[in-house]
Amino acid sequence: MQGRKDKEWRNPKRTDKIDVLYSYFNLFRFAFIYKVLFSCLLILLSIILAGCGAFNPPTDYYQKTLEMEESARKAYKESPSNRSGEALTTQTQESVKVIRQPSDEPPIVEVLTRSSKENIDEKPKFERYETQEQTQFQQIYQEPEIPSTLSAKISSDTETKSKLVTNEPISVSPEVIKNALEIAGINVRSVELVNGRTEGGKNSIRVNFICESAKLVNEKFFTICAVTYHLNKTSKTIDVVIGIAEDSQSNLLGALQSNMEDITAWMDNKITRAEWFSRIIRKML
Repeated sequence: MQGRKDKEWRNPKRTDKIDVLYSYFNLFRFAFIYKVLFSCLLILLSIILAGCGAFNPPTDYYQKTLEMEESARKAYKESPSNRSGEALTTQTQESVKVIRQPSDEPPIVEVLTRSSKENIDEKPKFERYETQEQTQFQQIYQEPEIPSTLSAKISSDTETKSKLVTNEPISVSPEVIKNALEIAGINVRSVELVNGRTEGGKNSIRVNFICESAKLVNEKFFTICAVTYHLNKTSKTIDVVIGIAEDSQSNLLGALQSNMEDITAWMDNKITRAEWFSRIIRKML
């Protein structure tokens, strides 16, 4: 019996099956080991790449530019030379630039800033021109005699006008104007104040706003003027409202300008909306 069992054990067919099973077992074992090693390698590579910043999103340079502009604006406001109550005439003075356009439309007067050096360079030219003009007028012009009653009336009118219009700067801050316009539904890009009364001119505000289409520019400007009217109702320190319309890609759509006198007449129902619209200085592209 023992010899029979040994014969069966040494059967070549049975040993071949055992060898095949053992080879499959080794194959699966090596495959599992390689899989574990490959997974560990992938995890290690992902950690290294994450540390090097390969998975960081691309830099938003447009947002970076906006943040730089905002920080520069804050630094400009916080600088000692630009605090409220201090004169700005030593740094900049206002000048006027007329934008040329077709003859059927009136020109748009845009208030710009000019450096003190440019004003110093041009001052002798204006002085020479004024002296020549005065000598010419003295030669050909003699002032007529004005009756005492008429002169008294003129002086009283000038006194009342000087009381109404003072040389005060704009009392409303740009942040207040911007917040009020945004509440009214205007997408405001920037608000600039130009205190022209201190230089013998007019106080004006310039609002750069984003408009979805050119057809809505007039409606948006009407809203800007209405909000400015209510903000200026008590202080009366704003004389001119300028609106610059742009699209979302910063392309200029048009520019509009209106005096506060016309805006007040329209808001007080002294003139119609069509009459006020005819008095607006417009430049549409």
